[in-house]
Amino acid sequence: MLSSAKKRMNSKRKAGFTLVEVLLAVGISALTLASAYSALRLGWLSYKRMNNSSQACQDLRNGWDRFARELRNSFVFKAKDDNYKIPFSGKQKEMSFCALIPIRNKDGKTYIAPARIFYKFEGDNLLRACLKEKDILVLSAKPEYEVFLANLSAVDFFYAKKSLPQGLSWEESFDDKDALPFAVRMKLTQKTDNFSAQPFTKSVILRRPDEGA
Repeated sequence: MLSSAKKRMNSKRKAGFTLVEVLLAVGISALTLASAYSALRLGWLSYKRMNNSSQACQDLRNGWDRFARELRNSFVFKAKDDNYKIPFSGKQKEMSFCALIPIRNKDGKTYIAPARIFYKFEGDNLLRACLKEKDILVLSAKPEYEVFLANLSAVDFFYAKKSLPQGLSWEESFDDKDALPFAVRMKLTQKTDNFSAQPFTKSVILRRPDEGA
């Protein structure tokens, strides 16, 4: 009987797992789960980075289009008696001008009206403000700026006064109170982890070559 009992105990020991085997299995499972989580996290971060980059490019493209459209519709505002004038004002980090833009009224109808538009670079954002219709005649009216393009490391404006046979000559300011610049160039650089990020540049022609020097 003793020998049969010993045999049964030995068979039970052989059928179970030792503590070392259990700990080894747990360790392998933990390593597998950690590897899977790491791979999943890297994939998610990569997707999020690509999605953010795609959204930033789309925002930049939309911003370019709106900026160019407003400039092409710009003009020097003059009152009937010519005593009140709103000229095109251009500096390296900011500009303002009058333009015809679409405006939607309370009934949802869209019409074209004059407005004074402001752009300026501050912090890491390109800001935009707009005074519409009669507000452009109020000297005390202050523009309320909103973020136009975000996450930028640099924005610069340049102005060409006229078209030359050898090309356009760009300057950092424009101060002619009676005319528009021939062209405006915006050069901006987005913030990025890549130290070799290249700036984006867009030039907008405001006048035809036959519209004066």
